[in-house]
Amino acid sequence: MYDSDAEALSISDGVISIDIPAFIRPRGCNFTASILVVFEKPAEVVTPFVCSTYECPGERKCLPYSSVCDQIQDCASNVDEEWCTPWRPLDTGYAFCVPSYLTTSYTDRTYSDCRRLAAINTTSAFALIGSTCVVYSSTISATLLANPNDYLCAVTGAVVHVR
Repeated sequence: MYDSDAEALSISDGVISIDIPAFIRPRGCNFTASILVVFEKPAEVVTPFVCSTYECPGERKCLPYSSVCDQIQDCASNVDEEWCTPWRPLDTGYAFCVPSYLTTSYTDRTYSDCRRLAAINTTSAFALIGSTCVVYSSTISATLLANPNDYLCAVTGAVVHVR
């Protein structure tokens, strides 16, 4: 076949050049085929960052829930404290009447616990009904605050707090 295998193949700077044998190429044509070989560094494996507690957004840092609303800046952006104040009572003896899928309830909670839970959920409203904390979904809280009287209903022992 082709008796000059040593001259037919060359590699330089990642390019493999192959001289096409005379019996394959058209008469009077002299050409070489080249192939560029690129060696890439394998992609870096990125492990997803998951907190089972509170995560400082964009920092890959987890905090215990007790570090949220404790008046100590633990996240570089201070986000662990920024939703904590000012909360004000909207009404006593009332709560927002909304479907339960728009709320999350926590039992055996104090006002501080409830404020912390509302901050963690970045909502603008919560109710403390006895020792049960009802945190309203952040998706509905703006609607509730736009016309609060449209959504309030009498609930003994309830206090609604808003931002």
